[in-house]
Parts: sequence; structure tokens; C-alpha cells
Amino acid sequence: METTDILKEIQSFKMSVMAESKTLFAETIANSVNAIIVSTEGTILYSTPNLNNLFGYLEGELDGHNILDIMPEEFRERHKEHLAHFWEHPKNRNMGESTKGLTFQGQHKYDGVFPLAIELHPKILAGQKVVVAIVLKKP
Repeated sequence: METTDILKEIQSFKMSVMAESKTLFAETIANSVNAIIVSTEGTILYSTPNLNNLFGYLEGELDGHNILDIMPEEFRERHKEHLAHFWEHPKNRNMGESTKGLTFQGQHKYDGVFPLAIELHPKILAGQKVVVAIVLKKP
């Protein structure tokens, strides 16, 4: 095989990878991360299968729910204020970084509450302000 043929093959491969990379990236995130995309009002716009499973829901079942639905009852009212404040000053951060020592909990559909760590990443997707949250269950 000549050098020009090899270069053409490499270029063709790169173009194929670039065409598939967005889909591959989206599939990788969807299948490997506990992530959720939430609107400024708190509506769950997208939740990964792993996140649904973490909270005891079927794939896609949380989409359309309010984020409050996966929080223990005692935190729901206060979270509305925190959400409004977050959107006044949106930035990448860990939830609770301004309130050291605060423990976050998630509400499982059937099995009670469990401790969480949550990273917030404000973005604009499809022209809409959203927050992408990465959720980790603490041991």
C-alpha cells in the first residue's frame, strides 16, 4: 500500500470517527454516569438509565418529574430557594460547598433515603438554561 493510500485511509477513518463521536460520547455518558439534566424550574428533562436505577425507577421514568420527587420530604421546600439562588449565580460546583458539612440525601422510590454527593454544571442546551448534575451515592 502506498503512502498516499495510507493517508487516505487514515483520513477516511478520522472522518468516520468524527461523524460517530457525538453519538458515541452521548451513549457513553448515558450508560456509565449517574447524570440528570434539570430545567431552571426543577423539571427533570433527561435522566440516565443508571440514575433511574439508583433511585429505584425504570429507564426514563424520572423524565418529566420534578427534582423534588427524588428528595426526602423535609428538604423539598428549602431546595426551591436553593435552586432560585443557584440560577442567580450559576457556576460549576459541588452542592453544599458553601455550607460545609451538609449531607445530601436522595429518596429511593421504595427503599428510603441514602447519602449523595452532587456536582452541578450549568449549561445551555437546545437554547435552554439547564443544569447537568452528576450524582454519586456515598458509602
